[in-house]
Amino acid sequence: MQAPAEVFGSASPPDSPLGRAARRFLRHRLALVGAVMVIFLLIVAALAHVLAPYDPLDVNTGRRMLPPDGQNLLGTDQVGRDVLSRLIYGTRVSMSVGIVAVSIQLTIAFILGSLSGYLGGKPDMVIMRFTDVVMTFPTFVLVLILVSIVGPSMYNVMLVFGLFAWPGPARLVRGQVLSLREQDFILAARVVGVGDWDVLRRHLLPNVLGPVSVAATLGMAEAILTEAGLSFLGLGVRPPTPTWGSMIGDARFTYVLADMPWLWLVPGVAISFAVICINFIGDGLRDAFDVRGRQALE
Repeated sequence: MQAPAEVFGSASPPDSPLGRAARRFLRHRLALVGAVMVIFLLIVAALAHVLAPYDPLDVNTGRRMLPPDGQNLLGTDQVGRDVLSRLIYGTRVSMSVGIVAVSIQLTIAFILGSLSGYLGGKPDMVIMRFTDVVMTFPTFVLVLILVSIVGPSMYNVMLVFGLFAWPGPARLVRGQVLSLREQDFILAARVVGVGDWDVLRRHLLPNVLGPVSVAATLGMAEAILTEAGLSFLGLGVRPPTPTWGSMIGDARFTYVLADMPWLWLVPGVAISFAVICINFIGDGLRDAFDVRGRQALE
């Protein structure tokens, strides 16, 4: 049996598994829309200082709680800050938290999951029992407790979520490695003297990227929602730094909810929009790497 990704280190030819997966992904319309929108959000986050019409921290008490008009396209908040500018800068926080937290999460998952699945025996038992212990704690509750202990900040949210949201992807990596390590191409690599590290790096891990990439999109969406929830509770990014969650938190009063919908509707739509687009990408990746659905998509 030939390795599905034996030339993974070089550019993948059009007929390689990665090339076929890429073609299937490009045929998934919702995934393409999601990818374009996420790229747009990343551009907005990177150019927030250019795109924002005002300083998001600039207080103007003379223009408090004004509805959208020609000067402030999305209105102003309780202290006269421009909602559009705060929304744009909030994009930077949410996308940064999502990307960094998932990077930490997947790094841990790859290391522990691949070692557990490849080594087996006692290392597998120890790693999986530790994973089971971590999984018994609800991620959001655990993050909430730890952030309240170490203090609210964007970096603490990234770190804590990344350090405690890895068990699911780790079990996924382990399962994939277990199913691959007895395949003919892995046995052939061992016979010709390829070391364990090279087997993991060149043959096993590249073939795990497909399922794990789907988990990464789900993890990024979860990280954005977690940051928004923590900021809503005042345990996320420290004010007055604008985040989508803190913008909704500032608008939680009854009179604001009833009479000033621009203060909570805009960041709420932004959160939903980002999460839905990321989930579209995850659906496209799942279909692209789904062996059972390949013939239907080819």
